[in-house]
Amino acid sequence: MDQNRPLSALAAPAVRALTAEETIQPSSIDKAFRILAMFSTANPRLSLSEIQRSSGLAMTTTHRTVRNLVDLGALQICEDGRYAVGLTLWRLGCLSPATVDIERVAHPYMQALYDKVKQPVQLLVRDGERSVFVARCAATGPERNPHVGAGYTMHAGAGGQVLLAFAPRVVQERVLRSNLQAYTPRTPTDPSELRGILEDVRTQGYAWSDRQLRDDLLSVAAPIRDANDRVVGALSLVLPIEQEARHPWPRIVLATTRAISGLLARSGGNLPHTA
Repeated sequence: MDQNRPLSALAAPAVRALTAEETIQPSSIDKAFRILAMFSTANPRLSLSEIQRSSGLAMTTTHRTVRNLVDLGALQICEDGRYAVGLTLWRLGCLSPATVDIERVAHPYMQALYDKVKQPVQLLVRDGERSVFVARCAATGPERNPHVGAGYTMHAGAGGQVLLAFAPRVVQERVLRSNLQAYTPRTPTDPSELRGILEDVRTQGYAWSDRQLRDDLLSVAAPIRDANDRVVGALSLVLPIEQEARHPWPRIVLATTRAISGLLARSGGNLPHTA
């Protein structure tokens, strides 16, 4: 033993400062979710090279992670060799209280509304800074219609604007500062205009969208609230452009969402908070 070294140096092992690369290395779960997050309604199928380029991961890491996701059923291989989301994720997603509870309560009312007006009725919930379709009552139609599980930005369309209007302030600000995509010439892309729309939604209790997502469609939506009066979803009625007159659509939708909210409150339906 070196008698000249201080006791503290002998008792404590040397500690090496971690490099930046060592402190921020993503875990296997981080890499898997980075890959899964690339799939969307706009990009439902991706090749391995597309996944690798978009993820920024090394090809060997991408290949290994994708292979593991396929083995777990989170991804599946399509006929053309590209990858798509697997049924395992869909089954797990269907178990989320944010979809199971609200859909179970809302579905009879949605069906009754559709039977009455013969126009598509949609149920949406908020997932972070996006709106997600969790149920739909409509006649079979073209693929342009949103499918269950599809996610959209919240700045355009009545359902999304309802969810955004009642979202936490930090979520609203993130959306307002983001790149607000124009789907049609009527899509609100100016943050000041969108702020005014959201204030109107909170004041009147519903949202009205005039050809903001498609040139041939209107929509009116109102919030669904849980037992604590927290907005947990939005019910949207989609109308053809010929139905431009607002009366009586807002009143009909509001009556439906109040009935759903009342049943949620009586049943103690208290859905988990979405950040």
